[in-house]
Amino acid sequence: MGESMKWKNKVATLLWRMFDLQYGGSPGTKFRWMQGFADGYIQAYIDLGIASEKEVLTLIQDERSRFLDHLSQKTVCEKKAA
Repeated sequence: MGESMKWKNKVATLLWRMFDLQYGGSPGTKFRWMQGFADGYIQAYIDLGIASEKEVLTLIQDERSRFLDHLSQKTVCEKKAA
């Protein structure tokens, strides 16, 4: 796996955990901790020149869209099952 895919996979995983806390109703402190954790990784990748700010912003936007699509599909399935 190339370096580009490694950082993208790691950040995508952190973002999904963060979004799950944010939209899942977890206490704000858990969300803020995860947000800081993800921010640290992202900043390190940028500082090391592994990722550009544009790449990171695009990844965040794409992952948020994917997560919200997943969340809406999950909600629809739960309503159908009820």
